Amino acid sequence: MILFADKEKEVKESKSFWTSLGKNVLSKSGENSGRLIDIRFLSGNLAGIIVLKRFRRIYFSKEHLKPDSKDRLLLKIDPPSNLLGKRVYDKNARLLGSVSSIQVSPGTWKLIRFWVKKFPFSPKIEFYPQDIETSLKNILLKKDYAKRR
Repeated sequence: MILFADKEKEVKESKSFWTSLGKNVLSKSGENSGRLIDIRFLSGNLAGIIVLKRFRRIYFSKEHLKPDSKDRLLLKIDPPSNLLGKRVYDKNARLLGSVSSIQVSPGTWKLIRFWVKKFPFSPKIEFYPQDIETSLKNILLKKDYAKRR
């Protein structure tokens, strides 16, 4: 190998592109945000990564990656895309369904609203971020949800 670097240590400590493919990407809270399927470069510099989660491709820019993680890929944020597929319960622990879709502010990761469906052909129920009390494995809402008649 011919080295064009100031330090030999620089080559030994750097990580190969191929060893990262297929690894899980973890959010700020340690939740799985998907599996790395592509790394994007712009003018020879890292621009971002593309992650696959539940048949959806999600792009994270370089600003959202933690640079100090060597063994795994970590994000600085908890992306709203992690809500997709989670079960939603109201204040009285009644199952309302699962998150079927989300809406984020264009160009940011700010969640505007999300929709919940119980069955594939049931109507969607709309909720807002301020309605969420906790969002770990499931989503628990702050209020009781009464069905509209």
